[in-house]
Amino acid sequence: MPHIDIDDLKIYYESHGEGKPLILIAGYACDVTLWSTILEPLAQRFRVLIFDNRGAGRTEAPEGAYTLETMADDVIKLAEHLELEHYAVLGHSMGGCIAQYVAYKQPERVSNLVLSNTNAFFTHSIAMTFRFFYELRSLGVAKELLIKGIMPWLYSESFLSHESHIKAVIEEEQKDPYAQTLAGQQGQVEALLQFDSREWCGSIKAPTLIIAGEKDLPSPPAEAEYLNERLINSELVIIPNVAHLPFIENPELYVDIVLQFLTCGSDKA
Repeated sequence: MPHIDIDDLKIYYESHGEGKPLILIAGYACDVTLWSTILEPLAQRFRVLIFDNRGAGRTEAPEGAYTLETMADDVIKLAEHLELEHYAVLGHSMGGCIAQYVAYKQPERVSNLVLSNTNAFFTHSIAMTFRFFYELRSLGVAKELLIKGIMPWLYSESFLSHESHIKAVIEEEQKDPYAQTLAGQQGQVEALLQFDSREWCGSIKAPTLIIAGEKDLPSPPAEAEYLNERLINSELVIIPNVAHLPFIENPELYVDIVLQFLTCGSDKA
């Protein structure tokens, strides 16, 4: 799969399936493997474009601070390079923040928007948590311990009650050949914690589906409700008994919800 050069940044991306373009934007510290549970069913209906954000996976990790607006510009330039006139966007967590910027800056191109487990801004408690795990990694704490520490923030009680799930997540993370660099993690976490769309998210015009997990801690349902109240053309779905990664805990339901929205459209009365 190819890389493209955008300004001074080499971005890794993949294209799967045919049809209307759907761009998936991954969250903090994640690469294209985040979408492994839902990529195939989405690619049966759309041309699905997945890529690694700057600072993650096989995309370069420039030194210094990032902003989510700059990362949104990366997405916009990728779409321009691929000559996409109109496209849908699905962003998860930090990717949902980036997706808000993309839809705000490209109202004539973004046909539909899915904001999954995301926020208009991040509270001080969440900021402390993100920085804490970055600082632990910078001190050289073993990766397995970091994974075990973050899992209760990402997965529901029912998911974590199965030892096989915990083991599978640790094994998957441990074998990642494109683990995020420390510089990339620092750049992303500082960009994430500066994000605040409260002043402009109400100007987003694209029909929008907002997805929340009932048990989500970093992006609780109240954050999704906040966005739904302010967007002019949105609908909210709260998935029961899942946390921050609903497409891992209940991928079939997640795909059904996304496909119903993208194929039927959405209008807020």
